[in-house]
Amino acid sequence: MVIDSVDTLLAVLRRVQLLPASQLEEIERELAPHYADPSDLSEYLVEIDWLTGYQRKLLFEGRWNELTIGPYQILDALGEGAIGEVFKAWDTVRGRVVALKVLLQHLAVRPEAVAELRRERQAVMHLVHPNIIKTYDAADMDGLHYFAMEYVEGMDLHQYVQRCGPLPVEQACEYARQAAQGLQHAHQAGL
Repeated sequence: MVIDSVDTLLAVLRRVQLLPASQLEEIERELAPHYADPSDLSEYLVEIDWLTGYQRKLLFEGRWNELTIGPYQILDALGEGAIGEVFKAWDTVRGRVVALKVLLQHLAVRPEAVAELRRERQAVMHLVHPNIIKTYDAADMDGLHYFAMEYVEGMDLHQYVQRCGPLPVEQACEYARQAAQGLQHAHQAGL
């Protein structure tokens, strides 16, 4: 469905259930009469934090079926690895933001890729350490394979060094020590 009118935008938003009914009613009653262009209305919804820019992009690309995975509403794309994509997502059951790792669609038909993701999530689900993120949930449903992890706001060390420059030696050593402790714990758990 191409979003070519405000009514179509509202219909898609109702269908994908990204917003509570009360917000949809408010949009329809208070906002929609002031907008002729669905793109302008959606930009305003991003400005007021009712939608994310990523959600808006997928809606207008007609990829709104990618906005929900199981009980998770996708908020933003965080990165991509060899076998999976990681998204910032809202856990609608537990009411929290998570990092959601999803097996790449084209790999879902390859048993070795599915097995690799399952091994990874099995391994990380049993790790409990302050220097390792927590894993909350995992599932295989409708050809999608994913697991939800603790979401940590901020930037990684590479981004930090690019933005702020090299770390002082003492701080770099402390970060290396913390990473080594997490790795040691994972190694002792058999990883």
